[in-house]
Amino acid sequence: MEEKHRILIVDDDTLYAEVLKIQLEKTGGYEVKTVAHAQLTVAAAREFGPQLILLDILMPGQDGGETAAQLAEDERLQDIPVVFLTSAVTRAQMAEKGGLVAVRRILAKPVGEQELVDTIQKYLKK
Repeated sequence: MEEKHRILIVDDDTLYAEVLKIQLEKTGGYEVKTVAHAQLTVAAAREFGPQLILLDILMPGQDGGETAAQLAEDERLQDIPVVFLTSAVTRAQMAEKGGLVAVRRILAKPVGEQELVDTIQKYLKK
């Protein structure tokens, strides 16, 4: 049996995070954990050992940029790819920038299942 890739989703919109989790798990290739509070990301990542983190940018208390910086400061977590999720930009705006902002891949919400899987696979193949 093929080992599943572990994906951590950090998003204060718990319903949206759960939809993404269901989409990924139904492919059969992913084990997904969700976290609703950015402040819990580092601890959850240490415990779960994800191979990729999907991180919302706009969250109360601590935003995705601050959270990504904390991950980058942790020796055990700094090499885990982070893909930002946001509703603050449109698909058209992301297309203009090639899907990258500040050298980070950003997916505009709502992200389609195929685009999500394709993006994850791109990072997991590196």
